[in-house]
Amino acid sequence: MPSDDFSVPPCDVLVADDQLFHRDMVTEMLRAKGLRVSSVGSGHEAVAAYLKFEEKPVVLMDNVMPTMTGIEAARAIKSFDPNARIIFVSSDVGNREEAIAAGALGFVTKPFKIADVFAAVSWARTYKFPEQAQAGASA
Repeated sequence: MPSDDFSVPPCDVLVADDQLFHRDMVTEMLRAKGLRVSSVGSGHEAVAAYLKFEEKPVVLMDNVMPTMTGIEAARAIKSFDPNARIIFVSSDVGNREEAIAAGALGFVTKPFKIADVFAAVSWARTYKFPEQAQAGASA
């Protein structure tokens, strides 16, 4: 059983989910653990918000959102930041492989255990990208 003592070193997290309940729940749980959290309700807003961060956040992305899916938003973010740290948090498990192919580091299935979300954020925060992706980011 996961411990309630789980902690993640402070970092920025961007939550993108069109469902207000899920967005607010994840935001509040992450803030309670000391993380700096911003949230948006669409893929378009996720891309725009990501661009505004000086130190890039870990992105928790839903897939099923109106006008721009999470997969489309992930592709857009990865097109200008190949080292973006995106984790999908979605019930759309049928598109898990497409999300990973779009550049996501992982996929947490809804309904989720908050410990799984914390673990994903912690892992994504410290993930070391392959040399090729890092070289592309500095070009």
